[in-house]
Amino acid sequence: YSTSPDDTTNGCKRVVLRGIIGDTSARNGITLGQRCSDIVVENCHMLNGTMYAQAFDTEPQGVDQPCRDVHVSDSVFGLWWDTGAPRTQNSSFSIVGGDTTAAGQENAARGYRVERNTIYGSLAIASAFDVVIRDNRIICDFAGNSVAPVFVNHTSDDVAILDNYIYDRSANPAAGAHDASIMVEVYGIGFLSYQPA
Repeated sequence: YSTSPDDTTNGCKRVVLRGIIGDTSARNGITLGQRCSDIVVENCHMLNGTMYAQAFDTEPQGVDQPCRDVHVSDSVFGLWWDTGAPRTQNSSFSIVGGDTTAAGQENAARGYRVERNTIYGSLAIASAFDVVIRDNRIICDFAGNSVAPVFVNHTSDDVAILDNYIYDRSANPAAGAHDASIMVEVYGIGFLSYQPA
């Protein structure tokens, strides 16, 4: 990234979201879209049962649009109330690089720290480097479909899953997407979209 203050291609920087309660969203609670860096999310509560797609979504658009240096802590991220609806993800939290089909250093999500949160639904990581998931409660306590509670795929590197509590009683009809509570793989049956199914 250029450090010039006149460079408008750097995206958003140094944004703090603290103490926010999100109640009912027809899509996402918090979305990081396009290029951004130095984002802090603390003590936020995206209410369980009210987020249709994802409570926290990294959704950069295309090559060279990564989100980097994102710190999320002490927050609660929920799911849509009807987890049994015809959906395949039920993923409330995503960390995704700028382009999962052309992954590389230039567009990887990088420098995520996700600590001391409660996440209802799965946490999906794709095309991401230098990610730490520590001391969270990740709960898939529903009979509906979901990818694995922690799902690391595509080109990801230097990902640490440390000291988390994971509860999992969901399933997924897509082969290979939910064979365990923690899945680490290249998603072999095609491109996996983290948008609402």
